[in-house]
Amino acid sequence: MKKVFHYSHEEFGPSQQIDILRQKAKTDETFENLQDVFSQPSVFVTITNLFIRCCFVGISMTGVLCIPAVLSTLRVIAHHNDSVSSRFETYGYKISNVWIRIMALSLKSLFHSLVHPTFTSLVSLSFCILCQCCCSQINNLIGKVLQFSPEEFGPMKQMDILIQKAKMDGFLESVQAIFSIPSFLLTAMYFLMCVSVIRNTLEVESFLSFIIVEVMLRTFIGFNCLFCMLWIASGVPVQMKKLKNAFSEKVRARLFHNRDLKEIQPSGKLFGQSKFIFTGCDIISFKRSTIFTMSGSLIIYAFFEIIAKNQDKPLYSDLSTQNLPRNLTRILF
Repeated sequence: MKKVFHYSHEEFGPSQQIDILRQKAKTDETFENLQDVFSQPSVFVTITNLFIRCCFVGISMTGVLCIPAVLSTLRVIAHHNDSVSSRFETYGYKISNVWIRIMALSLKSLFHSLVHPTFTSLVSLSFCILCQCCCSQINNLIGKVLQFSPEEFGPMKQMDILIQKAKMDGFLESVQAIFSIPSFLLTAMYFLMCVSVIRNTLEVESFLSFIIVEVMLRTFIGFNCLFCMLWIASGVPVQMKKLKNAFSEKVRARLFHNRDLKEIQPSGKLFGQSKFIFTGCDIISFKRSTIFTMSGSLIIYAFFEIIAKNQDKPLYSDLSTQNLPRNLTRILF
């Protein structure tokens, strides 16, 4: 800053301005290196992201292939011996034949499991795969920008990168248009499912062992889908920011190297969207901070539920379940 004030208005020409900007670029590069060193190691971030994506794919495929049969079996074991319970599951119809009752319970549970969690996991998996494809394409653009030297990164190279960036913006808009409503509904469903688990865990005194296993499976799959949707989709704005920084730094390095102020420089509007964030109906933003926001909301909700239970003053009135058999008191998804 002292060097800037040292020059008079007549002396502060283009050459002096370039020298000041070049020194500022070196300072910015130093800060970027410090940020890379003291934020999170790149190897750790890569391994973490890979682990999260592999877990999501593995759990989703398990839900598609195995969970419907497992949940159907658990539901039949839990309810087929109890006549009142089985009538509740068969909408009030009394089925005297044991094998027909087992078949009816199995088909109902199977269809229910195919809708959730199988179908919902497939939608979540499709959304995450498309988001991961976007991140991979943006990483490829970053690699192309970084492989050019300042001398090679001329207007034609810059235009090629901007054209590919424009195609990527169109693809992101298409994904947003398709998954805006489904992603919102899935996020709301998984969040409310976590709320239901917390409330029923605190309110209900006892569960059947088979019901506990079913609840744990559904909760694990739902929480896994919710976390991975937020984590993978939130990686797109992070990669977008890296692409913009890499492109701007390369353009500035070329300007400092050639010192040609007459060369056409791409404007910010020409670069397109630099902070693209997926949203669910423009209500829920898929950012890393959203994970902590939802986690904090669940913790606060559990805290108030515990206080209300200790004071014997529930937060809201619920239906009386005293006349129902104990094995019907289960978590509804």
